[in-house]
Amino acid sequence: MVCCPGFFCPEGQRCMIPCRQGAYCPSPWPAINGTCVAPVTKCPQHQAKDYEYYGCGGSSRESYCPAQSYCQTSALKQSCVNNTNYCPIGTDKELPCPSGFTCTNGTARRTRLLVKVVITVLCVVLGLTLCAELMQWLVLKKKLLGQYELIDPPGVSDYFREHNEFSQRRQHIQLHIHLNRAKLRNVTRFNSELNEGFTGRISAGKITALMGGSGCGKSSLLETIHGRRRLQRDGYITFADYEPLSNELTDYIGYVPQADIMHNDLTVFETVYYSARARRLNESNTVITNDVCFVLEKLGLKIMHNNLTKTLSGGQRKRVNVAMEVAACPKVLLLDEPTSGLDTASCDDLFDLLQLIKYSAAGPVTIITVIHQPSQELFEKIDDIFFLTPLCCLAYQGPRDQAKEFLKQKIFSDSDRCPAPRHNDCDTCFIMLTKAQEHIENHSVEDERIQQQLTTTSIPKRLFLPFFYVFLRCGRQIYIRGAVVEALYLLAYFVLGSCIGYLFENAQQDECDIKSLPTIYFLMSLAYGILTCISSQRLFGVEITDQTFERESRNYYHPFQYWLAKSLVDIVRLILYPLLFLSMMYIEIVPRGAFSIISVSCCFFHLFVQLLDN
Repeated sequence: MVCCPGFFCPEGQRCMIPCRQGAYCPSPWPAINGTCVAPVTKCPQHQAKDYEYYGCGGSSRESYCPAQSYCQTSALKQSCVNNTNYCPIGTDKELPCPSGFTCTNGTARRTRLLVKVVITVLCVVLGLTLCAELMQWLVLKKKLLGQYELIDPPGVSDYFREHNEFSQRRQHIQLHIHLNRAKLRNVTRFNSELNEGFTGRISAGKITALMGGSGCGKSSLLETIHGRRRLQRDGYITFADYEPLSNELTDYIGYVPQADIMHNDLTVFETVYYSARARRLNESNTVITNDVCFVLEKLGLKIMHNNLTKTLSGGQRKRVNVAMEVAACPKVLLLDEPTSGLDTASCDDLFDLLQLIKYSAAGPVTIITVIHQPSQELFEKIDDIFFLTPLCCLAYQGPRDQAKEFLKQKIFSDSDRCPAPRHNDCDTCFIMLTKAQEHIENHSVEDERIQQQLTTTSIPKRLFLPFFYVFLRCGRQIYIRGAVVEALYLLAYFVLGSCIGYLFENAQQDECDIKSLPTIYFLMSLAYGILTCISSQRLFGVEITDQTFERESRNYYHPFQYWLAKSLVDIVRLILYPLLFLSMMYIEIVPRGAFSIISVSCCFFHLFVQLLDN
């Protein structure tokens, strides 16, 4: 029995199998008695007889056409002698020498290409990094770029103009806050059985302070007003007719948290500007820029426009924290301990700004602040006060100048037991509050609710503009502020691809080891998995950890807008990282497919891993 040329007859087969294109089946192989039977008529140049070996040049297995040769048929091998072509293993014709390679004796050498790729990658990455760093040097150090000044006209918006006769004739939005049997939840000292809840009103156009000793529930009450905490049953808090966190209130509420939460890789101006720009969707960029400059000047931050927030002191960060919300021009401004860490002059600047906006040409603003132990001068700038006892009872609500006398009569039945007055009326009130060691009846005020119609931003603007501004901000943070780190990651992908390519280099191109492919695929998957996880943590993890995402998503964008903007900014990485990874590995590894197919596949794989990680 025989095996014809161009066929192979593996052990255990009873018929010939044709060799595929690019294969070479020329050599005789030892026969195993009776394991391969084929008609002699298919091999006419030989007589029918028994063979000790498979005859007619057939093979017991299919082999690739060897390197430096090409096989037009699986039975014929020809040498690759043209130095402008090369013949890798398993080809049926001479192939043109790839761009950047040197072809000699049928083998493609990648020396020139390797040098070109390394030089090109280093020049591009380092060049872009130097340009970004030069821009930052001009902005942050030399102050030659990114300087903003208040332009007049148009000047600032009505929100920062003093109230006048013309503004009195206009209808303004007034968001009074109504409390009815509001019982705080998850506050240790609040006894829901003895405390019937708070009932009263916080009026627009006034600065209302929530005051009391430590742990009496001031910040919890402020968070409950904002909607961050829920009330117990049977009570409510409303802004006119609207529940906290209603969609209609999105453009009207500003909340300054106790912690100074902000992006550390933005300048002071950028931090305040992006906060205002993403919420004031119907106003021009010039007016918003003017307002930001005005607020920073009022708070003593004018000379720090181009300072990164991570370089600021605690008091400066506190003022930036306040400026982020004030520049957004809310109709209800909630401030949790805005004076902590501020010196006397800074406190005066802050309250002068609050005095201006509480009833400006744009109408009344409801300002509520938690404050500890203000000076007498600062205390006199407060209009209304909510005083809380150590057991979280509302001892007093109303005008500031009537608080001391009211507390004296409410807490002390015997006037002789009342503590001696201090120089600071606020200190006197605090001392009286500490004497209220038992539950007292909450001070309630009759409230008349006023209906208020609110205008909301159109749906197209609400959907697109916050997403667009988050996209711009993220692009600046990643590719300008983080240029050096981004360059290191790009080079890491490049080096990693080079290492994998070097490990599986096939310099002679004379062997096609299919067994190595699973290892290559595993290392590629491992590299992409690790680096993509790191990339995702840089993209989302930092802002979730430092709570900037939580603050912003509650104020002016939906989490989906944030995710979409971040993901689109990451498209540059999605393309560059796989290309750099493949640029060296593709040169080294044989066999290889088309670069375009492999690169697109890696891009999609990178995206898939990142989606899983997110």
